[in-house]
Amino acid sequence: MALVIQSQKDLAQYQSAEVQATANYTHARIAFDQAVGRTLDVNHVSFEEALSGKVARQSVIPRES
Repeated sequence: MALVIQSQKDLAQYQSAEVQATANYTHARIAFDQAVGRTLDVNHVSFEEALSGKVARQSVIPRES
């Protein structure tokens, strides 16, 4: 029984570490995009669409690349 509990505890720790690593990666990507000045391009932001107030494409939730 103790081995099962320890295994579950280890799994929870590994999953937590994975979530933290994913968050760290996302923050690093955002910082990189800002540093190289491509935040708008990466997020498909168009000044023309912003000025006109009309978006020519459907919005989508970003996915991992």
